[in-house]
Amino acid sequence: MSELYEFVKKRTANFSDTSYRKLYGLNSIYLGNLPFIVISSNEQIVVKVDDFETRKVILKVPHVIEWVLDDKLMENWLLLPDTFNKKKNKLSPVLEMAYKSFLHPKKEKKVKKKKSKTRGKTIKQEVVVSDEKSPSILRRFITFVSR
Repeated sequence: MSELYEFVKKRTANFSDTSYRKLYGLNSIYLGNLPFIVISSNEQIVVKVDDFETRKVILKVPHVIEWVLDDKLMENWLLLPDTFNKKKNKLSPVLEMAYKSFLHPKKEKKVKKKKSKTRGKTIKQEVVVSDEKSPSILRRFITFVSR
């Protein structure tokens, strides 16, 4: 096993339901039955991020790019820069954020049927259903001030 693989394994030791297998012939870490982290053949860390908002945040980190394997863009997989390979204080927050979004994905859009008041016809209306609470005014203010 590579030194980098052992380093990432230690960073993910506290994640629940992890297993260690091969994916595309590369060392990888699974959450449940789904691949979560892959160590590429050129010793770089690749993380799967399905949540759009989390992905947007991680892509803002300098030098993070989408993973290309054999000239094919791998959807939802992000290649972390080499600077993350040895520094746990850089790697751990990214893995933690990706792990949380992996366990709790955003709800999909659901279609509601609504009757028209004028003629009694049924029309479809798309509504995003979310169980999350919006942040309180105090939380938004603290976030605003801390920027």
